[in-house]
Amino acid sequence: MDTSPPADPYPTESSPAMNGTASTHLLPVVIAPGFHNSALTDGIVRSLPSFVSYKIVDAFAASPPAMYDWLTANVQTPTVPSPTVQTPTVQTPTVSEPPVPFVAIGFSAGVVGLAGALALWQQQRWIEKQQSSKTPVQKAAVARFIAVDGWGVPVIGVPITRMSHDHFTHVSSLPLGAGDVNFFASPAVEHLDMWREPDQVMGREVKGWTLDSATGVPMTAAEFLRRVLHAEWNRVFSWRNQPEISPKSARN
Repeated sequence: MDTSPPADPYPTESSPAMNGTASTHLLPVVIAPGFHNSALTDGIVRSLPSFVSYKIVDAFAASPPAMYDWLTANVQTPTVPSPTVQTPTVQTPTVSEPPVPFVAIGFSAGVVGLAGALALWQQQRWIEKQQSSKTPVQKAAVARFIAVDGWGVPVIGVPITRMSHDHFTHVSSLPLGAGDVNFFASPAVEHLDMWREPDQVMGREVKGWTLDSATGVPMTAAEFLRRVLHAEWNRVFSWRNQPEISPKSARN
């Protein structure tokens, strides 16, 4: 069976990877915009690579409880049965696989809502795991939280990557939760430009707590986003014996 990333660069929101009923080679992505014209979100959507399936949150952006309720209704993926293996004399019982982990991308006020909601989500997932050791956990794990211009918002309990519209926002956000790699625009751009046209925002990919504005790898915000999603795709699906995708494929 062909498990290579799909050719369609903009998978629909009802993609099987999001509802857990079929193909497992699309990385589920949740997008939480801030308080702005909804048309601006088209910019971040256009930057998504072909191997993701996305949903856009329509809950109140800055409310963790509202965001958590939305996640429960839309991302609590049912387990995916593995095919039954049959031989002339032996039939192996169906085995349920855990749900596919998902990536959350938040912008501005959306970072506020997601930060609280994802921390609670992971906590509830841990409780669920402790209470039902014999059955797979129903809540999908958070593979990564990409916080775009989430200035002043602490992030705990989930893997984090930060993208900032200037160096000051980058440096001042690191104590509140820094990823293994982060991004800041250089030269600085307007806050909304990070979401509206990430393919036009030049900046630097930097490791962890890097503070020097002259270090890092130059690239656009869109390129950085695709690199992060590429790494998460390979991490999420490696144990399922899926072939890894190349950085070239990640740019499609």
